[in-house]
Amino acid sequence: MGGRHQMDQRRTGRGGRRGHCLGYGFLTQVTARLNSLEMKGGTLFFSNNWDACVIASDIWIREGSTVRHQANYAAATNAFGEWPVNSRIYIICTNFFLGGTVNADVSGWVSRGFELPAAGPGGGRANRAGAGHGGYGGNASDGGGEEYGQIEEPVLPGSAGAPDGTTPGGAGGGAVRIESHGGTVTINGTVSANGNTSGNIRGGGSGGSIWISCRVFAATGGIIRAIGGWRAGAYCLYCGSGGGGRIAVIGPKRSDFNGALSVQPGRAKEGYEGEEGTIYWEEKPIGRGTVMFIR
Repeated sequence: MGGRHQMDQRRTGRGGRRGHCLGYGFLTQVTARLNSLEMKGGTLFFSNNWDACVIASDIWIREGSTVRHQANYAAATNAFGEWPVNSRIYIICTNFFLGGTVNADVSGWVSRGFELPAAGPGGGRANRAGAGHGGYGGNASDGGGEEYGQIEEPVLPGSAGAPDGTTPGGAGGGAVRIESHGGTVTINGTVSANGNTSGNIRGGGSGGSIWISCRVFAATGGIIRAIGGWRAGAYCLYCGSGGGGRIAVIGPKRSDFNGALSVQPGRAKEGYEGEEGTIYWEEKPIGRGTVMFIR
């Protein structure tokens, strides 16, 4: 880990390590296992490595702190016909407390002018069309982006909305993975992977992915969302909004969480809305899953 201000790892008296982030830190690889990581303000930025990961027994992201990741910038599929990925937020821990923000908004695949279909497996396929992911993207002529990814284990970023000439579509939401082994995940802040919303785009980007696994889940007014993007403000005939993303929570009781979950599509002021995404909740201790599809 490196940073412009203060991002360090200190040995504790028992030979372990303790991490601190007080400024702007970049993460480009897997960390050594830390006893704890505490953020008291500042930003931790996952940069250009899909496998980059924070590993710590206890993680506190205090109010005023932000975790982000770089956009996924692939312009075409690889030799296997797959869209390459290069960045996400990936956390492995025992206990995780969020009072700040895990912000993967607009960090999915990025739209480029003139290119159709737009970037990502659900990229908008016709001028001004919204991107798909957990739900189809909006469009007047069946050119909205398609659904893709897994309902139970969502890992892929959101796709880009289609451009209109040189005016790009919106970028998709990013990808967040929080993997707690036998511990508690507490969400009192916001985990977000929304597609782009702006007055300067055409087709909206789709919502991204959020996948959380833990033994116990707790929240007091926390928010978890992967909402599709849309063109805000100015009128845009035939512009389509992005479809909602995918959220999965594996392990805890549904009743443990009293916060807000949202995978709604972009709310187009004019034009055509995409479809809602998917929310999957599996109560692992009782051996069966409860699945909610929100369309």
